[in-house]
Amino acid sequence: MSPTELDQMLSTCVLFLDMTETERAEIIPLLEVKTFEEGTPLVLEGPPDQTLWIVLKGRCQVAKRRKAGGEKELAVLLPLDVVGEMSFFHAAPHSANVRALEPVTACRLSHNQYALLQERGSCAANKLVANTVRILSERLRRMDDWAADFMERAAAPEHHEEWRDFRAKLYSGWKF
Repeated sequence: MSPTELDQMLSTCVLFLDMTETERAEIIPLLEVKTFEEGTPLVLEGPPDQTLWIVLKGRCQVAKRRKAGGEKELAVLLPLDVVGEMSFFHAAPHSANVRALEPVTACRLSHNQYALLQERGSCAANKLVANTVRILSERLRRMDDWAADFMERAAAPEHHEEWRDFRAKLYSGWKF
């Protein structure tokens, strides 16, 4: 994929929202395009790897290991979907596996490459952060809606305290 094709494709990705062509041109040379066969993992649950992935072609499954064994599908990623953002800015273990459901082409930005942008005082680096916050905020908003709906449907009174405890942990006591 040529840099021009990559730029055209990424110009419509939420991660590059409000970026100028010049700002995207700062990032594109830092991206590594990779291909994956069906069934190949892009991200493994557990090991930390500060890499931000953008699916360019194909579909990927996001799945979480269950304590009782097996996996639970959380999402299917489509072209221009972003993954890895939780571990990208905060070095922590990945929370799920991401596996190619079919042949996939994706590009990756390592945190080390991102740090180069930051060192140069790049506006593109700042916009990447802002757009990642947009992505995470939208995912958190959907999770809040889902959790509230779940509690309304299946919320026996004995679970209300558990739900309050969960929310308290989610929104307070942040330690880094």
